[in-house]
Amino acid sequence: MYRIRIRKASARMVLGAILVSLVVLSSGATAQTPRAPWGGAYTRLTPEDLRLVRKATARLLTTGRTGSTASWRNDISGNFGTMELEGTFRNRGVPCKRIDHVLQFRNVADPRLLRLTFCRIGGQWRLAN
Repeated sequence: MYRIRIRKASARMVLGAILVSLVVLSSGATAQTPRAPWGGAYTRLTPEDLRLVRKATARLLTTGRTGSTASWRNDISGNFGTMELEGTFRNRGVPCKRIDHVLQFRNVADPRLLRLTFCRIGGQWRLAN
């Protein structure tokens, strides 16, 4: 159930950073930190960027409906992004949501696009794997 669509090969670095650092929150603020499926140095997102991504993602997961959007911006790093709740569905009876992320980095012309799927297991939103 690990659904990720990467539209640019260089988005692997971004995805790795999010997978390593994204803490998916339930409404009770409990968390899980998923691991990236490959190694490497992921340096484009700062710790503050990641905090902002986590906050926006948690907001969409806990209160968002299909079509809802969230955005984040770090004026210090120059990085920013938007995300949209692309859809909700059930997988084997478990509620799941797909979120499309568009990440823009300072001094990088093209945005990085990726899709992540989260499922609510044991009261927590978790990155599907």
